[in-house]
Amino acid sequence: MKSTPSWAHRMYLRLFRGKAYWHQRFYPPDIQVVQSSGRVWFERQGTVLLEAYPVEYLQGKFKGRCNILLAGPSARTIEDTSLLSRHALMCVSGSPQILGEPLPRMTFYHVNDATYLRDRLDNFLEYAAHAEWTIIDYRIAFEMLRLAPDCLPDTKFVVFDNWAYPLYLPLGAIQRVAAPPRNGQVYCSTDLRMGLATGGTVAYTGGQLAWHFGFDSAYYYGLDLTNTGHAYNDPNPRRQALDKAYTDVIEPAFELLARESSKTGFKLYNCNPNSRLPDRVMPYLDTNDSLTLEPNI
Repeated sequence: MKSTPSWAHRMYLRLFRGKAYWHQRFYPPDIQVVQSSGRVWFERQGTVLLEAYPVEYLQGKFKGRCNILLAGPSARTIEDTSLLSRHALMCVSGSPQILGEPLPRMTFYHVNDATYLRDRLDNFLEYAAHAEWTIIDYRIAFEMLRLAPDCLPDTKFVVFDNWAYPLYLPLGAIQRVAAPPRNGQVYCSTDLRMGLATGGTVAYTGGQLAWHFGFDSAYYYGLDLTNTGHAYNDPNPRRQALDKAYTDVIEPAFELLARESSKTGFKLYNCNPNSRLPDRVMPYLDTNDSLTLEPNI
């Protein structure tokens, strides 16, 4: 499989095909991505490479509480990780490693960083195999098909694109933050059919997903947002550069998500009282006490 489509193919998509075909920009012309009847089919010359669901398929399908396990060092303070699975559990990137062995079943496994997949392919495949739903963007789907076409895990794949379609901005569905950061603006997806705003961190896409999936609350664990590494052992850590992204994008993005989602009754909780994100954005709860709280507090 070619690593990238040609520039001419990308320009053709940008100028003539519109947003419905924009995710095709990651794929060479011999691979077709077709959405039909509530499915997304990745095909080459009539052969199905992957069957997935568009992210809007899960819109409004769930209820109750969603626990979101991130990889910040504070997640080490969770005394009994099995309590996370009392409710729907979303793990991201390398955070399933925090759960120990044997890995429990996860409701969702979510990755939006193609570099993570390339660097940790074996981990990605293992964690996805333990999730009911694996949520990735179209770029990561391409990397997965390129690197592991014959060993795809047994999970239901869900694919999404970001909101930055060419020559098209869904102004009716994307809100501007009230006090924009230095880079001008941040966004929050108010409808999964419009894609997801990335907000500088997988924690942000995870929160948007929990809101749109129909949960009434999301409880974040390991939401540190610092350059202090991960809660799990990482033999080849990548350099983190959260400081500028935090000021310009991450904190304003979470402010926007909290504001927009609260209009529908959705609640966000940060189960790390020492988080960089202030409690005026997302109220703090004690890490371990929060695990035994009822879904609505």
